[in-house]
Amino acid sequence: MFGLGVPEMIVVALITGVSILIYVLAGKNRGKQGAKNDEQYKGVAGWLLLLCLGLTVFTPLVTLVALAAGYSESSKYFDRFPGLLVITLVDTVLSLGIASFSVYAGIGLWRIRPGAVQTAKRYLFCLLGYYALSAVLPFMAGLPPAANEAMIAQVAVDLNY
Repeated sequence: MFGLGVPEMIVVALITGVSILIYVLAGKNRGKQGAKNDEQYKGVAGWLLLLCLGLTVFTPLVTLVALAAGYSESSKYFDRFPGLLVITLVDTVLSLGIASFSVYAGIGLWRIRPGAVQTAKRYLFCLLGYYALSAVLPFMAGLPPAANEAMIAQVAVDLNY
């Protein structure tokens, strides 16, 4: 079944069983602590505050610094490889769009707006899609094969982090 052996199936069954047990036990305890939890979870603090700061402040700043550094590095080769200019512009537009979406999601969480968690989830999925696209985008610039091989090695290194 799906190319999995008996040991792998046992591990999958154990993980699934433990996950279901935790979910059931958490559901039973949730009803008992309803009033206490309502008072405890008001406002934005702790990890949620760190996430809001990351979405509204740190992500846009890191994006702008990365765009400036990337443009200064790749601008040296625009005259030899015109496709690189197009790819750089496409990446810039996508990066600025993702950064704007990050600020929008962060402000929604910070102000505790209805649907803010769903917006933050959508942002994270869009960010994942952007990373996948940005890993493939440089190969469309028309660079020589040696540069493509170097980029493949760099993508492999980046995936390990």
